[in-house]
Amino acid sequence: MFDFSGTLFKYQCEPGWLDELTATMSVADAHQIAAVTGHIGSLDQRAGMLPSEMFAAWEKRDLDPWRHRLAYLALLRAVGADRPGVAEILYGQMINPSCWQPYPDTLRALRLLARAHLRVAIVSNISLDIRAVLRRYRASRLVSEVVMSYVEGVTKPDPRIFRIACQRIGARPERTLMIGDDEATDGGAAVLGIRVVLVQRLSMVDGSHAVLDALTECGLIDSSH
Repeated sequence: MFDFSGTLFKYQCEPGWLDELTATMSVADAHQIAAVTGHIGSLDQRAGMLPSEMFAAWEKRDLDPWRHRLAYLALLRAVGADRPGVAEILYGQMINPSCWQPYPDTLRALRLLARAHLRVAIVSNISLDIRAVLRRYRASRLVSEVVMSYVEGVTKPDPRIFRIACQRIGARPERTLMIGDDEATDGGAAVLGIRVVLVQRLSMVDGSHAVLDALTECGLIDSSH
């Protein structure tokens, strides 16, 4: 099992997207979008800037796309996207499948697991359909199940979401590996007896092979081939 964001994929728009987005906008709107764009990847760390009436929506954001949109629009406005329509434009980019990029080793790792006939599940706290991202990179056939919190009505670290994933790939928890990047959420799998390995992803350009290395160290693949 894998986590999605921060483990297999990273939010990072393609080069030139900002120029294309702002080409037909007013100077003021374009300037504000450019200024706020740098905060998008770290928005979750700025949740304390939310108005108090948005805290409830924030806590439930990964269970409901409507609450997700409501909470992030409020947070985008709080970090500076307060011109009419600007927060909505930026939010649209946040949920755009083209703005999610695989880490350097992700697709190779998934292909090697498929070659080894191992069933793979992605377990994600998220309110967008990440299957669109997998299709974009022709990775759908490499993943047996995609278990998303907003569909299942439960978020990590609740053991129920990991149990759902195990059942769907036909795996016993004690013979299952969970690779993620967040001990607080992904670590919840350990309650069921699932082995948890946490990886630390660095930048996209550093050639990070953390997932490939973890799978190799656990004896699931031979990355030398």
